[in-house]
Amino acid sequence: MLKDIEDILKGVQETKEFNTWIRENNNSYLCSVFRLSEDNSNWQIDYYNPETKMITSFLKEKNVVVINTDKIFGKNHTINELKIENVRIDITKAMESINTLLKDKYKSESPYKSIVILQDLQETLWNITLIMQSLNILNIRISAITGIVLEEKMSSIFSFTSSGSK
Repeated sequence: MLKDIEDILKGVQETKEFNTWIRENNNSYLCSVFRLSEDNSNWQIDYYNPETKMITSFLKEKNVVVINTDKIFGKNHTINELKIENVRIDITKAMESINTLLKDKYKSESPYKSIVILQDLQETLWNITLIMQSLNILNIRISAITGIVLEEKMSSIFSFTSSGSK
C-alpha cells in the first residue's frame, strides 16, 4: 500500500496542473495524505505553503487533478513536512493493528466509516478515525515508523456538540 501512495504522489507530481502550481508555490511541501473510507484509489495529497499559511489539495481521478486551497485552522499552528521516505509501516499493517485492537478491546463496536491521514505530528504517523455504527468515534494514532499504537481514544459523537445547544 505504501507503493500505492508513492505511485499516487508521483502521478500527481507529474501532472501539468501540479507543475504549474509548484512553480508559483516552490516553498510548499507535502504535509499529509488523506482518504475517506476504504476507497484506496482516492488518496488526497496535501501541500502546505508556510508563507501563505494555505494547504493545497490534489486528487487525481482519471488523469484529472482537482485542486483546492484552504487556510489552515489557528494562527500559531505548525504544519510539519511529511517525508514519505520515513514511512516504514503501510496502511495495510496499520489497519491490521487496528483490527486486533478492535477484537481485543472494542468487541461490541463495528466500524461504519473511516478517515485515514498520514501526517507528521512530531512523528510520522497514521491518524485513523473510525466512526462506529453506535455513533462512537475511535481515534487511533499509529507510528508509521515502528507500527506502535501511540494513542487511542474512544468518544461519543454526541460529546462534540456544544453544551448549550438544544
